[in-house]
Amino acid sequence: ASSSVSRADHHRMRGLYLLAAIAVSLGSSPRSHAQDFAALSEELRTGDREARREAALQLQETGAAALPALPALIEALNDEDEQVAARSVMAIAGIGPEAKAAIPALVESMDPQRRRYDEQVVFRCAFALAQIGVPAVDALREALRSPVERKRSGAAQALGMIGAPAAAAIPDLITALHDSEPEVHGRAAEALAAIGTPALGPLQADLKKSPTTAALRAIGLLGAPAVQAAPQLFEMIASTRDNKPMYCVLVEALGGIQPPFQQLEQALRDALTDDAEIVRRAAASVLLNYPDPREHSLLRLRAWLEDGDADLRSRSAWAIGQFGADAAHLAPDLIRRLDEGDE
Repeated sequence: ASSSVSRADHHRMRGLYLLAAIAVSLGSSPRSHAQDFAALSEELRTGDREARREAALQLQETGAAALPALPALIEALNDEDEQVAARSVMAIAGIGPEAKAAIPALVESMDPQRRRYDEQVVFRCAFALAQIGVPAVDALREALRSPVERKRSGAAQALGMIGAPAAAAIPDLITALHDSEPEVHGRAAEALAAIGTPALGPLQADLKKSPTTAALRAIGLLGAPAVQAAPQLFEMIASTRDNKPMYCVLVEALGGIQPPFQQLEQALRDALTDDAEIVRRAAASVLLNYPDPREHSLLRLRAWLEDGDADLRSRSAWAIGQFGADAAHLAPDLIRRLDEGDE
């Protein structure tokens, strides 16, 4: 489970860097001089490598006004040069919803066999499709059923970027939660959370029918607006306890939706003394991130230091340590426990 979390974090971090680069690019001031789109289109189609790169860059920097060059930009998605293809995707993204004619080509470009840097290609295409927005939703729903894993994950990523206007894709994303590829069902969970509370009912129904860690994660990512799912999640604890990866995500999901701490307390106490480290760390993470930790988490951990269960006292001391300087006021309690024989 720790490796899958690491992989997901890796992809998200790379995505954030790429998104920042894209935002900087699209945020550039459009070129003020008049553009000869016919000439730029011709350069993009027939020029040498440097000429094609420059033409694509100029169109990228032009923004929505580059619409007349869209046919050439669509063709350039297949350019053998990585920079030309990448800049063409960015130029299409800058055109926005009026670039809907590019949707089929952008979806087709999310194919790992087409480019060396497939992850970056998929991300850029997903971003461009998201900039086109609602007109791309139907094609993205279809792409979720592609046999190509990168197309499925890219489609889910694009739908997540579109957010609430992509609500029509909720049933398809629910199906994608059961995808065998972690990248796909992870992106589907993020997309459902980005769509928001309209996804909660279908998520709860799917969780009842066939529980998955992806559905639990999506509910947790929805946050406090999904608190009505708390009774269902609490009911799952008994049947989930032996499935450590799912139990871990269940604890995290409960922390994400933030039910009243009094309701959550027993679940966290049990998770903190579980024999699986991933579950104990999930409980500690919830305690660390729960609102007003001095009022809730640290207060309860301090009380657990006095519990008759030595294992709970030990785990509570460890959890307090995760707070660092924020728990400095509990140092006397920890020292006293050591003096009384706890280790």
